[in-house]
Amino acid sequence: MPRITKYDRIISEIFRTYNKGTDSITFPRTAIAEAAAAQGLSAPKNVGDVIYTYRSRRDLPAEIQQRAEPGREWIIRTVGTAQYEFVQVRWGGAQPSQNLSETLVPDSTPALIERYRQSDEQALLAIIRYNRLIDVFTKLSCFSVQSHLRTSLEGISQVEIDELYVGIDRRGAHYVLPIEVKSRTDRLGAAQVSNLFALAEQKFPALIPRPIGAQFVTDDLIALFEFERGVNNLDLSVVAEKHYRLVPAEEISDDLIRQYAHRPDD
Repeated sequence: MPRITKYDRIISEIFRTYNKGTDSITFPRTAIAEAAAAQGLSAPKNVGDVIYTYRSRRDLPAEIQQRAEPGREWIIRTVGTAQYEFVQVRWGGAQPSQNLSETLVPDSTPALIERYRQSDEQALLAIIRYNRLIDVFTKLSCFSVQSHLRTSLEGISQVEIDELYVGIDRRGAHYVLPIEVKSRTDRLGAAQVSNLFALAEQKFPALIPRPIGAQFVTDDLIALFEFERGVNNLDLSVVAEKHYRLVPAEEISDDLIRQYAHRPDD
């Protein structure tokens, strides 16, 4: 069973206190300290970190998610100065598919990176960059602008994006591609995907947004996802998923290359 943290107890107390049986639940920033006191806990020194945690780092507790309608889950969004809202979104998740075909890619990761890489997430960012997997996945010419971008957005407060790419297509159209990466044991949450769209729209309104998720399936198999948003700007879904396996170039035969040439160009 997942460990119930201090933040879990606080946010669950807020949900219970302000829940009136509707699809959205509004609460003020002051509710964080009040909920901590109701649970016999000291208020966090940075009360805003409670909101940031569930917007960007992890899912809301199971006690809350179990009260969502089928096919939906609760997330938190900012709706005004020191005002927040629990709202339900339709989100099926972004777990790597079990039976999806793989594409073999010649491994261009420098040996020194392989030797000294640290966490799964840091390694994944480097592997994606050196092997140009965002270009391959999106069919754009893409360039990394910044890693670990932390910025404030209107109506949301602070967000953190693992990496930001920009891209250009053969027409000359420009794209912004915010990237969220996860280790193989973690899950891409709806709030994080929503943040990708919000950053693209607010910071790069003239560019075409294409938010991307990435996750290790195994040590050398990487799943990439592209997301789209519903007309209500709340419902989220995966519009594309591809799996790329990094192998030595000599393991990719001429027959396999010819086979790839006949794949549908979706």
